[in-house]
Amino acid sequence: MKKKHILFLSPTYHLSMMAVGWASKLHDPSLKFTSAFFLHARADDHFPIQAMKEVNINISAQTTKPVALPLIQQADVLVLIYDFELDQPPRVPEAADQRILHWHVSNPQHYSTAIEQWAAYQIVCDQLATHMKNFKKKAK
Repeated sequence: MKKKHILFLSPTYHLSMMAVGWASKLHDPSLKFTSAFFLHARADDHFPIQAMKEVNINISAQTTKPVALPLIQQADVLVLIYDFELDQPPRVPEAADQRILHWHVSNPQHYSTAIEQWAAYQIVCDQLATHMKNFKKKAK
């Protein structure tokens, strides 16, 4: 049986990487998850890893890739994760035949202080958990 390939795509790697962490909790061998991003974020930002550890999900070994056309073409479902108010929507080729989902998730990169970013990452954890629960219901 061919695995259904889900591509999480976000402006920076943090959001899609965190989504893959939540997706791992589905324990569904028929699904394959990949994380991709459009823009590089600060590499020294450990808040996403710490926030996910608080919910017992370890993403420290997760990898994420810069977006590329082959990644998009190989995906059965594209999940575009971005802040609807502050980020530009990720652009995907018009020829993309896949199902495309848009998830509104706060982008902590838009906050200036460490305290604000830390709080935002905790909110992102909750937002992604909710999206993943809804995704699981729709995937069945």
